[in-house]
This record gives sequence, C-alpha cells and structure tokens, in this order.
Amino acid sequence: MVLPAGTLATAESTPTAESTPAAEPSETAHATTVAEAEAIAAEEAQHDRSSAETAILSPEVIVAPVAVAPAQQGAPEPVAPQPEVDRPATVTADAPAERPRRKGNRGVGVLLAFLGAVVFAVLYAAITALVYTLAGRGFDVLEYATSSAFIVPTATFLVVFVLAALFINRAGWWAWVIGSLVIAVVTYFASSGIILLLADIMTLTPSQAQELWMGLLFSAPLIIALVVAREVSLWFGALIAARGRTVRARNAEARAAYDREREESTDTAAI
Repeated sequence: MVLPAGTLATAESTPTAESTPAAEPSETAHATTVAEAEAIAAEEAQHDRSSAETAILSPEVIVAPVAVAPAQQGAPEPVAPQPEVDRPATVTADAPAERPRRKGNRGVGVLLAFLGAVVFAVLYAAITALVYTLAGRGFDVLEYATSSAFIVPTATFLVVFVLAALFINRAGWWAWVIGSLVIAVVTYFASSGIILLLADIMTLTPSQAQELWMGLLFSAPLIIALVVAREVSLWFGALIAARGRTVRARNAEARAAYDREREESTDTAAI
C-alpha cells in the first residue's frame, strides 16, 4: 500500500503512542515470513539432494534421441554387418594320385640289341677269318668286310634282334632262350635269301637256283652266322631280361603304392 508523501512525513515527524505498539506485530509478521522462506528453501534443497541421489543410484540411463541426417543423394547406403553363421565343417579328402603307368623295357632292349649287333659283327668276322685260315684259304679282311656275305647277315641280325627286343619287352629269361633260337634261324634263312636275290637268282634256272641256295646254306660263313646269332642274342637277351625284371619290380611297387593311397583316401572320405 502506497501512502501519500505528506502523510509519511507527518507520521515520521510526529510519533504517537499507537505507532510504537503497531510496529511489533509488523516485525513479528516479517520474522514469520523469513522463517517460512527459510523452511521452504531448506525443503527445496532437501528435495534437490534427494533427486540428485536418485539420479546417481538409478541404473537406467536416458539417452536423448539423436537426429540422423538424411543420406546424401547418390551415396551408398551403409550395409549392416551380417551375423556370423556357424557352418558345418567340410572334410575334404585328398584325391588319390594318378594311376602309375607301366614302364616298358623296349628302349633299353633296343640299345642292347644294337650293342649285340656290334658284338655279332666282330665275332662273326673273327670266327670266319679263323676258319678260313685253318682251312688254308686266303682271307682278305677288307674284301670280306665289304662283301654281302658279311654285311647281309650282320644287318639281318640287327633287324631281327631289335624286333625281338620290342616284342619280348619285359619278359623273363625263358623268353630269350626261345627267342634266341628264333633270331638265329631267321637270320640264317633270311640272309641266304637276300644273298641269292643280290646274286640275280631270278635269271637262273630253277635247278641252278636250287643248287646255289643249297651250297649257300651249308657254307661256312652262314653256319658261323647261325651259331654266333644264337649265342649273342641269348646272352644279350639275358641282360635285357634282367633289366625287364627290375622294371617289373618297380611297376609292382608303384602299383602297390597307388593302391595304398587309394584305400587311404577312400577311408578318409568315409570318415
């Protein structure tokens, strides 16, 4: 309430008996108001402390929503990581090795056949020279080496021996025992026939051709060629057979190893 200025001045300048007692209730009311204000402030402070303790002890955390900016046009959308999925383990068995090829003995057989032909030529010429010398007949080495009596049996033996080595291949000793007889007989008769063709047997009469052929079959050079061809092919055939036995053993080992690997791979795949 606002009082007029004159009244306020009059009241201050002229104290009365009633003004003094009136001041006591006003002071009492003011004290009551201050006490209530302090109580209200204490109550609010207590309430604030209670709220702070509740916020500290509460396990729940309130997260304010975050505004997500719209994706830029043309930018790839982020891909959420896919959860890992347990997949069953796959057992992969090693594939068995390739089936081993059976090795042959033809290469070594042909090489030994050529070497045997060289030995045949040396023995054939040496034995023929010895027989002619013992018989008291002259023997010219150069003339003999260039004659059909030497060249034809030697070349025939080489061809027949090489064919036998290719055919017999990995066979054993028994095959060469029989094969050496065949080589010797073929060398003998084939050489006689080739020599007759080189002698123009077609121009002779049948009786003359027969007489010439019989004399050639029983001649010393061809008989020597028969014997030498049989012995050389037999012993060199033994070397070829020994090599063939080694090849057979290696083939058997390779096949056994292949079978074992195949069985192991089958067992692993079954597991």
